[in-house]
Amino acid sequence: MDPLTLAAIAAPFVAKGAEAFSKSAGEKLGAKVGELCQAVIDKFRGDSDAEETLALAQKRPDSKGRQNALEEVLAEKLEDDPDFASKVQRLVDELQKGCGSRTAFDQRGQKVIGPQINVAGDVNLPPPPQVLVPHLPAPPRDFTGRDEELKDLLADFDRGATITGLLGMGGIGKTALAYAMAEKLAGCYPDGQVLVELRGTSPEPMTPADAMAKVVRIYYPVAKLPESEAELARIYHSLLHDLRVLLLLDNAASREQVEPLLPPLSCAVIVTSRNRFFPAGIEANGPGCPAPGGCQEAAPRNSRSHRRPGR
Repeated sequence: MDPLTLAAIAAPFVAKGAEAFSKSAGEKLGAKVGELCQAVIDKFRGDSDAEETLALAQKRPDSKGRQNALEEVLAEKLEDDPDFASKVQRLVDELQKGCGSRTAFDQRGQKVIGPQINVAGDVNLPPPPQVLVPHLPAPPRDFTGRDEELKDLLADFDRGATITGLLGMGGIGKTALAYAMAEKLAGCYPDGQVLVELRGTSPEPMTPADAMAKVVRIYYPVAKLPESEAELARIYHSLLHDLRVLLLLDNAASREQVEPLLPPLSCAVIVTSRNRFFPAGIEANGPGCPAPGGCQEAAPRNSRSHRRPGR
């Protein structure tokens, strides 16, 4: 199993912890989760960033943002250490075997996505598991002063916009505004809200293929995905075709990075970026869009929502 897939499966166990898992799945499997947690703790020891990421994920195990961050760090450790990867693989296999057809955690009273669709076509995906509907982190408690911008952006969604771009320099609150929008729009996208951190300001931004794989694995955690980006794109779009999902593409680098990730019209996208770009085939609602030379790089309030043809 590749490091990204293995990390995506292991991270929820590690974030939830042995005690919580024991209550929903029994002491025997809880002990196995404890062994997995200890292996990760031992591996992260001495790496302050990794230790902090783990602590934050375990403090709020239901936070998808923190779990995603844990997945990324864990995937790096798995890739760098084959012995560690082998140990985690063994423990995950034992946990999956022990769980059988049950879900990993007690999900009574929670919305489960279903019925599932065959997203694979002629690509062999395993039967989809039942998964909790993913949600974005809540906006910061001290998030204030953006009422007018938020009202305008939500009005664009009411008029049929499916893509919103939040443009501006770092630290001005683009992501917090996106979280606030997502919170207001939660009822419109019952199949989930998915955060994809595109790392646009890092030396190595996330590739479109890795981003698509990340989204697919949220709904199909153990899927064996193709290496071909074209095949992966077909699975990605097929998966989202009959779902209503809100994607947050955070810290995007470029048009080339974002365009392959634009989902079917049943879904919506919020893009945050420090760079000005304009996806092809988008009809802008009014002036000042994030097109080349089209708006000021100042604050999220200068961003605009866009309507795609046919919406």
